[in-house]
Amino acid sequence: MKAILKPLLMVAAMAMGISSVATLPAQATLELNVNKGNVEPMPIAIPDFEGGLGPQISEIVTADLKRSGLFAPIDKAAFVEKITNPDATPRFDDWKVINAQALVTGSVSKEADGRIRA
Repeated sequence: MKAILKPLLMVAAMAMGISSVATLPAQATLELNVNKGNVEPMPIAIPDFEGGLGPQISEIVTADLKRSGLFAPIDKAAFVEKITNPDATPRFDDWKVINAQALVTGSVSKEADGRIRA
């Protein structure tokens, strides 16, 4: 009987040991690594668009791009040239002087039926 009882006690002790470990709360180390979480807004030049509604539309575009947080519109007082023909290729080197990394040009017109064409 002792020969049977001893192995049963060992199995019971092991089972109790395993069950007590299983009830312990799990612990894990949390490691958080954030790289390049701060994107610098791109300096962008947005001169007035050509056409009667051009200045208003360029202001809307400027405000929208600024609000996105991805662009930093450059003050129009710093502009190096006036864009008179949005279809002509701008002199990008001139715009680099004021740190413009992008340039937005365009034209806007109002159609006879009241729609705006850009």
